Amino acid sequence: MKKKLLIFDFDGTLVDSLPLWQKVDDIFFNERRGIQYSIEDIDFRPMSIEEAAQATKEVYNVEESIEEIIKEWVDIVNELYLTEDILRDGAKEIIKEAKEKGYKLAIGTNNTMELIKSFLDKEGLHGVFDLVVTANCVKRSKPDPDIFLHIANKLNINPEECIVVEDSLAGTMAGKAANMYTYTIEEEESIEHKEEILKITDKYIYSLREIKL
Repeated sequence: MKKKLLIFDFDGTLVDSLPLWQKVDDIFFNERRGIQYSIEDIDFRPMSIEEAAQATKEVYNVEESIEEIIKEWVDIVNELYLTEDILRDGAKEIIKEAKEKGYKLAIGTNNTMELIKSFLDKEGLHGVFDLVVTANCVKRSKPDPDIFLHIANKLNINPEECIVVEDSLAGTMAGKAANMYTYTIEEEESIEHKEEILKITDKYIYSLREIKL
């Protein structure tokens, strides 16, 4: 079946953002509050930003509200996203190829709409994507398929006609649960789940240049 829609996850997939979020953690927890953050305490990877803020309050007894925590994170990371070169190699090329072949383009992410739009503007990609959907637009986050199914429904395209590009186990599970062809790109934080990912993904890749449309 001919594919019509290419959906990207954002962090770890379209952008190599792991080093930035590590800097955010260091600034927010260590520099500003004297807290030694550990992934053993909170694993932010499968969480929406709202869920991460809630966990931060509960685990580290941070006084600020969820809204204040999110705003501080966004302020820190916005500066980093807009000053450092983190777009993955091959991203602009595959986007250009998809547009030339008549694909719709979308982003399905746990990140914030504000940050995504600012980043796309910075990279000269404003208006390129037909739809950007964040986790707070749907009831269930990845590994549930809601975000991808929501995108397909909004663009009036059957799930079987969609390609998902992900980097995590949860994202891969969501893509497959949505009945979409799923690429999983290798990313440092997901290597520990590689064997599980290989069992379910349609194609494991090491570069966005390996995507075939």
